[in-house]
Amino acid sequence: MVNKKKIFKTLGLAMAATVLMVTPAVAQITSYHFELDMEYGNEEHTGLVTKDNNNSYAYITVDDGNVISTDEFFMSVNGPYFYNYNYTGKVRISNSQAEYTPPYNQPEKPQMGNNYRLRGVTEKLNVWAEGEWES
Repeated sequence: MVNKKKIFKTLGLAMAATVLMVTPAVAQITSYHFELDMEYGNEEHTGLVTKDNNNSYAYITVDDGNVISTDEFFMSVNGPYFYNYNYTGKVRISNSQAEYTPPYNQPEKPQMGNNYRLRGVTEKLNVWAEGEWES
C-alpha cells in the first residue's frame, strides 16, 4: 500500500528546494512599468532606473497600447538627460502586445549600477504604449 503522507511530504520538500534554487536567479533582474502617450513627432522618456545586471541586452514588453505595424514608433534605452546616449539604436515597436530584446549594439555599453531610461519616439501618428522594461 502506498503511503500518501510520505509522497506528499516528499513532493512538498522537492518543490520547496526547487523554489529556493530558482528564486535567486529570477530576483537578479528588476522590471519597471512604463506608460508612454505621444503625439506625432514627439518623444517621451521614463524616469531613471538603475541597471542591476550585466546582461548585454534589454527587455521591453509591450502589454497594451494602440501601436500597429504601420506606425513609425521606436524605443531605445538611453542614458540620463545630461548624457542622452542611445545604447540600443532605434528599436521599431510594431505591435501593442509583444516582447523585444534589443542588444546593446552601440560602441558604449551600459554598466551595472548606472542609471538609464526608456525613450519612445513617434515619427508618424499619435501612439500610446504600456508595459514593462528591464535595462
